[in-house]
Amino acid sequence: MLLPSEKECYELFEEFHTPQIVRLHSEQVAKVAKTLAEAFVESGKEVNVDLCYKAGLLHDLLRVVDIANFELLQGSAKELRSWQSQRKKYAKMHHAEAAQQVLLERGYPELAKTIERHKAEAVFDSKPFATLADKIVFYADKRVAHGKIVSLEERITEALGRYGWQGKELERVKTGWEKMRVVEQELFAEISIGPEDLSR
Repeated sequence: MLLPSEKECYELFEEFHTPQIVRLHSEQVAKVAKTLAEAFVESGKEVNVDLCYKAGLLHDLLRVVDIANFELLQGSAKELRSWQSQRKKYAKMHHAEAAQQVLLERGYPELAKTIERHKAEAVFDSKPFATLADKIVFYADKRVAHGKIVSLEERITEALGRYGWQGKELERVKTGWEKMRVVEQELFAEISIGPEDLSR
């Protein structure tokens, strides 16, 4: 399996002008994903720790394609031009799908697939995760609010407050979070650490 080096991951951040706040979030997601993957290896399960770490690091590489207001990111004129170009190029694509496309073009198919599966909507698929790595990275992302590792409940509360969903959309979101709680239970049933250990 071909994966970029950590240096190459950071070079991708530079190439796509990934905002600093997104990088901080991604670094924490990578940390959580690596911790979980190592716990699974210790329990005797086969999972590629480096894939989990790199997917966590790059999962939001093109997060700007579905950020509505760039002003909040306080980017330079050069960064703003880059973000506008990305949003135009990947119009109507989820940022996970945009990152998948870029990484496929760079020759990282396994990494691309795992990153595509991190979007919240994945839990509504009949088979949301093809691999354990997919499931780990999906969950790790849901444990980080901005640049801080939080509980799943704290993340749910933060997301509900930030996005202000209403009506049927809110009901679907709540259903999705219930499915995420199941994912959490399934993951920790197989390893010797608990959800609270990720915040330490």
